[in-house]
Amino acid sequence: MLLVNQFVVRLLSYSAGTLLCVFLLAIIVKKHRQRMEDWLLAALLAAAGAWQVTHALPRYLAAVGGRPLSEVTLPFLTVQMACAALVPAFLFHLSLLWAGFPRPSAHWLGVGAYSIALLAWSGYVNPVPAWSLALLVPAAILLYAQTKAEGSPKRFYILLAPWLAAISAAAWWRGGDSALLAAISLAPLALLIRYIYRFQIFDLLISRRILFVFTLAFLSAAYLVMVRFLAGWLETRLETFGPLVEISLIFGAVVTWLPIYEITTRFFSRSGRIYAEFGRRVIEQAARILDVQGRAQYFVEQLARTFHLRRAALVRCSDRPEVCGHGLRPEALESGSLNTIAQWLESERQDMAHVRHLRHAKGVQQALAVNGFNYVFALRCQDRLTGFLLLDTTPQLFLDENETVLLGLSREISLSLESCQLLESKIRLETELLEQEHLATLGKVAATIAHEVKNPLSSIKTLAQLLREDAGVRESYGRDLHYMISETDRLDSCVQQLLTYARPLPAPAKEVDLTEQLESAAAFLSRQSAQQGVRIQQHVAAGLKLAQADPHTVQQIVMNLLLNAIQASPPEGSVLLDADRDERGRIRLRVTDEGPGIPEEMRERVFEPFFTTKQQGTGLGLAIVKKNTGQLRAALSLETPVRGGRGTRISVLFPVEPR
Repeated sequence: MLLVNQFVVRLLSYSAGTLLCVFLLAIIVKKHRQRMEDWLLAALLAAAGAWQVTHALPRYLAAVGGRPLSEVTLPFLTVQMACAALVPAFLFHLSLLWAGFPRPSAHWLGVGAYSIALLAWSGYVNPVPAWSLALLVPAAILLYAQTKAEGSPKRFYILLAPWLAAISAAAWWRGGDSALLAAISLAPLALLIRYIYRFQIFDLLISRRILFVFTLAFLSAAYLVMVRFLAGWLETRLETFGPLVEISLIFGAVVTWLPIYEITTRFFSRSGRIYAEFGRRVIEQAARILDVQGRAQYFVEQLARTFHLRRAALVRCSDRPEVCGHGLRPEALESGSLNTIAQWLESERQDMAHVRHLRHAKGVQQALAVNGFNYVFALRCQDRLTGFLLLDTTPQLFLDENETVLLGLSREISLSLESCQLLESKIRLETELLEQEHLATLGKVAATIAHEVKNPLSSIKTLAQLLREDAGVRESYGRDLHYMISETDRLDSCVQQLLTYARPLPAPAKEVDLTEQLESAAAFLSRQSAQQGVRIQQHVAAGLKLAQADPHTVQQIVMNLLLNAIQASPPEGSVLLDADRDERGRIRLRVTDEGPGIPEEMRERVFEPFFTTKQQGTGLGLAIVKKNTGQLRAALSLETPVRGGRGTRISVLFPVEPR
């Protein structure tokens, strides 16, 4: 009975080892890019599989044909010996590369190992002791390799080394054809499969579906072998009951397969359930969020939670990419690398890319690696790239079947964000219309007030000027008259600014020479700035023209920015007027002062109407700038402090001119 059991253990172990080796070989062949380590691992598995099959096949033939095992094994001995000699040699060569030895040295040492294997195969060395000792060398090298490795490879090396030592001990103790050796030899293969499936070590991937089908097939085969063995044993003991028990167990498998069928159906529909659940719960919940950035952030958080991502980011394409993320600071991402990814997705028309699968896109590989991501999914709406998803799946390298799910979800997310963008634009348009109506009403009121105020102011100023011409009055009240005239001018300027802010802007329909506007404004204000001891420095590129603008609207932007900077700068200070084109052809206007800067609590209010920190200011200068830049579809930004804890820079970025 013990011999029968050992025979069955050997047959099952060698058969299972053969199947595992073939399975792993198929996984390596399917890899996108093979390295030297991959080819050596494939050679190792091929040798191990050949060693397993040359032990399994004779036992199967002996069991079927009823011939002695020694007679059937004889034709396979040569292959058995060759494979037994090659397995330690391949493993030694591979362990050197895993340990980080210099490649030329590792290859030369590998050649030496193959030479020793040839001697063992030729019979010059006792094969079993040599094979046992040869396995201890790569085990020791793997223990050294784990000191340099990190993460899942480190744990794999630590676990693989003692199993190699156990195989060596089993071969030395029980011989090269023992049931113990046959059973233990399965452990390294099972360990490799586990780490490939769980952590995708060596950039290998075992799909959940393939592993599931392979497991079912293996269990089915094991069940049938068990049925046949049990039936044979009962037949020898109870004679007539053997076939009856065999038939009963086979029909009993039908009852066992009913829950297995249910589990299988549930497993293969997992991707569809994830897609449906995400669409039902997340998409519907996101529809309640009317802010685009808030909705994008919600999607990122839900994706990270659903797919167990360490980090994730959603980048919306615009003049300045807008980023929201999970497990990271959006400002930490490099804007240049984000532009590289966007340009590649747009030009190559790709919907998904994995950093380890990209063959001819090193720039994108580097852009993903720099930011710590290994997947990118495009967000498209009507064939237009609206953004992309960046995913970090660590500790796993691949998403497996979730790639298909995320491709579908990326389309749902892009449509949801686009609808939110349209809704936000509609709300903004309605707000602007209400503001225009309010400004129109304010303009009518302001025009009436201005008419009523400007006439008395003109009369007061005229009378004051006439009184100042009288020598006696000038001598007694000259200082007061000068103050009256200056205050009258200030009130007239305030009324004029109010009219300017309330007046509707003309439609931008002319070509405006921005270079000429800037130079004229700087020359006009240079005398006023010189009186305050402030210099205006210009760095204006030639030939800057706005295709569709209004000269008066542009003039108001330039004049208000310069006046605001002159008033903020201290005596002996300077104002820098800078205008050029950026890398995308957009016109960039910047005005920088050397003032004290703007406190953080006031930075969000500087463009509000009537907000000012000056005693004699109206608070309408920068409000007019914001209104006019919005009319021209230009981006307005504020930077403070600029350098040394002082200074403020206001930038206006005009859109690319239509051609």
